[in-house]
Amino acid sequence: MKNDYFLLQLRLYLAENAHKKAMQLALEMITFEQTENDPLIREYVYPLVIEHYLQYEDYEKVVELQRQVIQSYQHNNLLQQMNDMEILQQKYELREQMNVDDLTGAYMRSFMIDVFQEMFAENEWYQLYMFDLDDFKLINDRYGHLVGDQALIQTVEAAKQYFEKQSAIITRFGGDEFIVIVKNDYAIETNAQAFWEHMAKQTINEGRIHLRYSIGAVLIANRQPLDVAIELADQLLYTVKETGKGYLQYKIID
Repeated sequence: MKNDYFLLQLRLYLAENAHKKAMQLALEMITFEQTENDPLIREYVYPLVIEHYLQYEDYEKVVELQRQVIQSYQHNNLLQQMNDMEILQQKYELREQMNVDDLTGAYMRSFMIDVFQEMFAENEWYQLYMFDLDDFKLINDRYGHLVGDQALIQTVEAAKQYFEKQSAIITRFGGDEFIVIVKNDYAIETNAQAFWEHMAKQTINEGRIHLRYSIGAVLIANRQPLDVAIELADQLLYTVKETGKGYLQYKIID
């Protein structure tokens, strides 16, 4: 609103041929524009003042004003780019919030494929871990569903801790079953074993309940559909469940 008043006053000075007052006000407005970044001042007042100095052949002033105009446009463009980036970040965060499991903080199953496609290039190798809590129903039946919920929460927190320095997608696949997909930055033999050992240390209820996990893992290239990797890991997990629980099996798929 203040700029609107200045522009009106400037037009009145020009209409009255009060050029000295007009130039003084215009220069004040330019100084004001440098802090406020008002496009009206940049588009209307700068050309007026430049034309004035050209009439008096004060080319140093003309060059300085033109430099200010360029800097003002650059500043404005930078602000716009920052604003666009902030909007994109907000959209990304909102998308994540809408696709995260409320209880555990893991991605929802439906969102896993979208993240996978964004994260992995075609033919890129990756590791997929499918795991679940052994005897989860027994925990619910013996200690109640609130304790069961705590077991699920601790499961995801533990997985996030282990894969913190790896590019990982952690998903609640259903019930007490989870999937982690990671880039093949570490040998699956050592990575899978270290992950299982990390998960085997997890407890809840002030250490009174020890959590046990069965894990099936595959190393596979992204030329195979994701469903194939999930099915193979599921088969390995089933084998672990059928032969004693509480350990892991992994396989490398050429």
